[in-house]
Amino acid sequence: MKKDVAALCVTLFLLVIVHTSISSQESHSYGNRHDNRKILESLLKKASFDFDNISFEQALHMLAEKGEVQFYYDRSQIPSDTKVYLREENEIIFNVLLRLLDMTRTELSVLDDGRMVIEPAYEKTFPKEGTITGRVLDGATGEPLIGANILVLGTSKGGTTDPDGYFTIPFLRHGVYSLRFSYIGYKSQQIDTIVLFKKDEIEITVELEPDIISLNEIVVTPSQFTIMGNVPPSRQTLTHEDIQIMAWGEDTYRAIARLPGISSSDFSAKFTVRGGEHDQVLVLIDGLELYEPFHLKDIEGGALSIVDVEAVEGIDLLTGSFTAEYGDRMSGVFNMKLKRATEGRRRSALGISFMNARAMSEGTFSNNRGAWLFSARRGYLDIVLDLMGEENQPSPTYYDILGKTEYRLSDIHTLSANLLHAGDRVSFTEDDDDVDDTSYDNTFAWLTLVSVPNKNLFVRTVGSYTRMTSRREGIGYLGDNSDLDFTVLDERHFNVFGLKQDWNLGISDRLVLKWGFDLKGLNGDYDYDSVKYLYRDASLDSEDVTSVDIHPSGSRISAYVAPRVSKFSPLTAELGLRYDRTSYADDLFYSPRFNIVYALGEGTFLRGGWGYFYQSEGIHQIRVEEGEDSFHPASLAEHWVSGFEHLFKNGLHLRLEGYHKRLSDLRPDFRNWSNDIEFFPELQYDRFRLNVKNARAKGIETYLKYDRGGKWSWWASYGLAKVVEDIESLEFEGIVYTEDAGEYPGKYDQCHTIYFDLNFRPNRNWHFNLSWQYHTGWPYTSRVIKSEQLPDGSTVYYETTEDFNGATYPSYHRLDLKINRHFYTSKGRISAFLTFINLYDHGNVRNFDYNWYWNSRKGYILVEEPEYWFRLLPSVGISWTWDH
Repeated sequence: MKKDVAALCVTLFLLVIVHTSISSQESHSYGNRHDNRKILESLLKKASFDFDNISFEQALHMLAEKGEVQFYYDRSQIPSDTKVYLREENEIIFNVLLRLLDMTRTELSVLDDGRMVIEPAYEKTFPKEGTITGRVLDGATGEPLIGANILVLGTSKGGTTDPDGYFTIPFLRHGVYSLRFSYIGYKSQQIDTIVLFKKDEIEITVELEPDIISLNEIVVTPSQFTIMGNVPPSRQTLTHEDIQIMAWGEDTYRAIARLPGISSSDFSAKFTVRGGEHDQVLVLIDGLELYEPFHLKDIEGGALSIVDVEAVEGIDLLTGSFTAEYGDRMSGVFNMKLKRATEGRRRSALGISFMNARAMSEGTFSNNRGAWLFSARRGYLDIVLDLMGEENQPSPTYYDILGKTEYRLSDIHTLSANLLHAGDRVSFTEDDDDVDDTSYDNTFAWLTLVSVPNKNLFVRTVGSYTRMTSRREGIGYLGDNSDLDFTVLDERHFNVFGLKQDWNLGISDRLVLKWGFDLKGLNGDYDYDSVKYLYRDASLDSEDVTSVDIHPSGSRISAYVAPRVSKFSPLTAELGLRYDRTSYADDLFYSPRFNIVYALGEGTFLRGGWGYFYQSEGIHQIRVEEGEDSFHPASLAEHWVSGFEHLFKNGLHLRLEGYHKRLSDLRPDFRNWSNDIEFFPELQYDRFRLNVKNARAKGIETYLKYDRGGKWSWWASYGLAKVVEDIESLEFEGIVYTEDAGEYPGKYDQCHTIYFDLNFRPNRNWHFNLSWQYHTGWPYTSRVIKSEQLPDGSTVYYETTEDFNGATYPSYHRLDLKINRHFYTSKGRISAFLTFINLYDHGNVRNFDYNWYWNSRKGYILVEEPEYWFRLLPSVGISWTWDH
């Protein structure tokens, strides 16, 4: 079955790439570039066009009129009567012309005498892409600037300068571009109307003037990773293009799970941060907190995230010692920022893959004062589960919808309205006739007002409403007979009303003050009923009933203040203090934070951080399925982090960090001896309660990246870590065990972790990515058979556990391959990908199933039969993106 599906995927992908794009042939001499550039200047003005079912010839006349130029053509040689549809607001006329020519398979030639001729596009002509090269110098001394950042505005393209100050940005489609040049300690500079046309290779020289560094631009947090976004590519841990060409790049969470300090499993999108569970990570999107932002929560807490990666502009991931504006989490911050459409551009996309079908649209209106973003996905994970080879697997359905509308009310205020809704449903009957029926719905609605009264003051106000609902219903049977094992009905509803405000005031070049507050009103409804049937000698003996019906409500009030000061030029420090009050859990605490950065030289930084990080239980986190009906006190994590960062002259980016995290006042944890995927784990025979007194995590992480914007790029990381839990007692089957209290390996303790990614981009049409990962096996508790002699001389055999987390699974490793192919047509860009997860089909053990066997010499023996994570898993997808 797997081989047939893999062959089908390869066949489909090959059929797609057979298509070749038609380019054009240059039929007239191009002429002097300088003269052509002067002629084209009349087309560099901006204008709006609405070509709605008009002829190509009429569209050319409208372009000529607004561009104050004249086009020459032979009506018999071009599709003059072809109807065209194109709408552009405040766009450069030359860019509109190029899109119109692509739509009609024609091209522009500029003769030596300056005449602009429209003619048919022929095969084997010049490529419609070019290269921008140049050099960045110190405006005061004329010396080259090493590692200066270049960003092509409106794209994900960019680069950095080499040891001699030179840079190259290849594979740019013909058009008009704006470049922004930046370097720490220098004023940024933007160059507009750079024209790439025909076989152009533009060469420019830029001189940057020295400037005082803005305190807001300085990164004081040691454990911060910037993914995508508008910062220069050299400062991005992963660029947008990196995400797109990675395996699992369709999912926001899975794409970043390859960073240092992050650990995750094949089946779940949830990740841990330096040993801390995902519920210890604060998730934000445009300033709003997201609760449990996952699809299919019955599969290890969530198989996929509810946010489409194509709707995300940038992500800041903080894995330790984060600053005071982030609170109520012990381990990390995952901060997403939604896209804003490029001025004058309207773009839509459709796509389908094994994971989901998706649609997205973005654009601007009202002369770029407003912008919209819309994204919708519907999942097809049932196909993926079928490839896993499981019998009677569920057929899950899920969807999510994201919408954002933004409008600039004035030069000071910008208002946006946002909506994110996600829904899931799983209903199936297992091979042992167990019935599982679950559904989840999350709705997030929020208004954001961004106010910038002057260049020194930034204010963001967010008003929000969140609604979470879930329903789990199930019936379990014992073995192959009809004896009931359990019944359960679990319904929950939660509401959160919020008002949040953040202020950032630049008092002077040496002092920035940040402060803000977050007010929330919360309420919830829990209605849980389950019955566990207990048997003795094949007869029903008793029933274990759990019934909880509670309706908690209350408020959460948070405030913070954080001055950032640079008293001495190379040294910047931020001191923060945070106040949190949670009424429904009766928690009140203050959290001090301190972060510091010292610039050793150009591109070399030392960073350090310390802080207290408290976390209260959420209104939705009472574990009523375990019989609990109240909140536990808040837990505390203390972070110590130090880091070193250096940008080498050859383009290498090195990070080295060490951390120590201590956690205390932890709430009890409920686990199962087996790592099977269960829809109702609380009702399984191997359920136990672990009372953890405290825990600690420590480690060293290294990260090295090379990406100069050329054909080859790579990044690699290594982590050496240790996670330990101090266990007070363990409760199993009503018995409390304290004799083995002490320190044991943590649930996700993995001593060694290695990630390596290699990218090859021969041109803008093809992208290849190889990703390899390795980590030490996670700990587990093995089981054994023991025997006991009875007084009558007979022998009884029984199954029991060995030392808690005393064994480790075999080391995990796999290689993934992703091939991306882009086709550029007059109707937009078509992109296809083919992915192979676990290319060499390695059996990574996720669990052991234990079975008894009789041995005539040894008696009963217990055999571990491995169950695996993903074996070889192919995936294929295709998308179409177009401007309109």
